[in-house]
Amino acid sequence: MHINKCSILILLLLILVFPLMAQEDEEVVRDILIGRLQRLKNLIVEYQVTSEYHLPPNINIENAITKSGNKTIVTVTGIRNDSKEFSILGDRVLYDQFTNSWDRKLENPDLDKISFSERTITAFNPDRVELFTKQNNYDAGRGTIRNEGQFPINDIEYALGLRTYMTTSFLTEDNINEMTIDILDDNQVVVTDLDSSKGKRDEWVFDKDHGYALTCYRRYEKIGDEKEKLGVEFKMTDFKNVDGIFLPFVVQGARYNYIDDQRSPAQEDDIKVAKYRLNDEENTPERYHINWPEGTRIGDARSQMSFIAKGDGLVYNLEEKIFEISMEQMLKDEKSNNTESTQETKIKEVSIQSEDEPEDSNIDNITTTDTEESRESFSGNWKWIGAGGIVFIILGTLLIYKRH
Repeated sequence: MHINKCSILILLLLILVFPLMAQEDEEVVRDILIGRLQRLKNLIVEYQVTSEYHLPPNINIENAITKSGNKTIVTVTGIRNDSKEFSILGDRVLYDQFTNSWDRKLENPDLDKISFSERTITAFNPDRVELFTKQNNYDAGRGTIRNEGQFPINDIEYALGLRTYMTTSFLTEDNINEMTIDILDDNQVVVTDLDSSKGKRDEWVFDKDHGYALTCYRRYEKIGDEKEKLGVEFKMTDFKNVDGIFLPFVVQGARYNYIDDQRSPAQEDDIKVAKYRLNDEENTPERYHINWPEGTRIGDARSQMSFIAKGDGLVYNLEEKIFEISMEQMLKDEKSNNTESTQETKIKEVSIQSEDEPEDSNIDNITTTDTEESRESFSGNWKWIGAGGIVFIILGTLLIYKRH
């Protein structure tokens, strides 16, 4: 068989050029995904979530409620409906959640005592974290200001490709540059992030033909020599063009349990997005400070000082203002305590949530009844230090005298 030199040259060129073309396509896709991520970091999302919690296969309904001292521990089950709003502006993040209803599907008188966070707002700023919670059976809310905190589990972030499951930071350009990109024959783009040291593999699937819409996110986990298992999965549909980015308006999420390699759903989420707002004029840094409702007892965990919000619209984002108001509150509380014999009770009443406050999370599918002990745990255990309190009172008196 005779093969001329021209054919050989063409064959060699194809062998050399095809890998370069594939590499170029991969880099183009990577740049597109980085641009998509950067644009989504100026976003407000309003949505509804209906979550159904399932008992693990090894727990029947009779064993879902157990006693521990004067607490009742209940495995989370039933159907819960939440209204949520998620906002992000660069490195600022705001979560606002209101629980509309929660049908636990368990008939037991003890369940009437169970408390849950009816309203939760968490604001993350580069220099501080603010948290507001109001239990369904409390009249007033509790607030905390801290140096730092952990992001809660939030389905919409996973559905949009902003964060991987159960991590403490958002994805960055550097993260995407380290990921593996595979362009399949059906124009599906599969992006993989493997952390073999922790036995985790994250996988995103984008539809190249529909503006690189993110259609699926999965988290696989592997422990030791065990077979890799699918732990979390989100499927996105009903895409619409939002200012040049195809975003989902329907999301189906699932978290799985495994017993003897048999997979069963631990939690299933049905998300319906009402509205996306990209580059909205209301998405400003001021948005990421809580406008505390009147009567909220706010504790500054950095200085261990506290005060009650006056409902005056102030966001208390200035450290000097927090100190001033805290001193006024301390003097007021001290005066009240000196005239009544129930000082210890009052300290409990004005105490705020502690640093160890449990997050409103469904990771372990556990909640507790709101007995007197759990109320104190929610309120925290702030301790007034005698000598330090006297110094603060003197400073506060001088500060207030100076103002007048």
